[in-house]
Amino acid sequence: MFIDPRKSSYDKQTVYRVVPYVQGFAVTYMIWEPDPADSQIQDVDGVSYPLLKPYLCADCQMGLEAGLAARVEDARQRKRAEEERRRYEAALRHSKKGEFPIKSASRHFLLISPSLSFRGIRLQWRASKIHCWGSSPAFVMLMTVDDVFSGKCIRPDEPIQDCGYRETIDAAEYAATSLLARWLERDLQPELLSVKPLFEWDAHQPRGCCCNTSGVREPGVIQTIWKDGSRYAALVDFRQLSEIADFLENLGYRVIEQRLDARVRVPPMRQ
Repeated sequence: MFIDPRKSSYDKQTVYRVVPYVQGFAVTYMIWEPDPADSQIQDVDGVSYPLLKPYLCADCQMGLEAGLAARVEDARQRKRAEEERRRYEAALRHSKKGEFPIKSASRHFLLISPSLSFRGIRLQWRASKIHCWGSSPAFVMLMTVDDVFSGKCIRPDEPIQDCGYRETIDAAEYAATSLLARWLERDLQPELLSVKPLFEWDAHQPRGCCCNTSGVREPGVIQTIWKDGSRYAALVDFRQLSEIADFLENLGYRVIEQRLDARVRVPPMRQ
């Protein structure tokens, strides 16, 4: 790039100090990634471009503007590619045959109540042969209680980075915790209603939200008071099975994980 003294309005002293047709001036482009349309040329060789622009020849201005346009287009293409990739990774799609290895596993628990009644809980999951999320395999998890179907979920097999939590969580652990928490809400409502809630939402005076807390939220119970006066207790922010076990122990329950003999055959899970 160069400055043409014949087309500049510098005073004579400045004009003679500028050597025309000198290549290699450093140009600083400010590319605003969120909205590339707001990008601009910041300076040329340390001199503010808006101040310098009136003194540049037309060829120089066109060259600088072309450089800016090229970089803006590159930023737009990167943004489009990132958005397409993000949509692809978040989309549930049909996987191709043999695209992902088929893995399966199960965990078995015994829930012992304060009255010494027993409930057998089985969590069984397998990589889906049909679905996946973007480039990640998906798995299907089923939960049965005393051999009765009690819940199902499908989710990508990727570690969970929960907002406000201290560490990543295994996807199967997270899914199992969610299924077990939903079953406990249905089966142990009287016990959950006896727990001091972290938050109460009253349908008569709806205000506030249990989400309006800062930092790491601890697992616990929130209660909803409906207009007919009935209450519903929900478990919130449970992310690992160990947190469920600790919570149930405070209610007088015990959760014991059972280790099955390797020779015991687990019936195949239907998807």
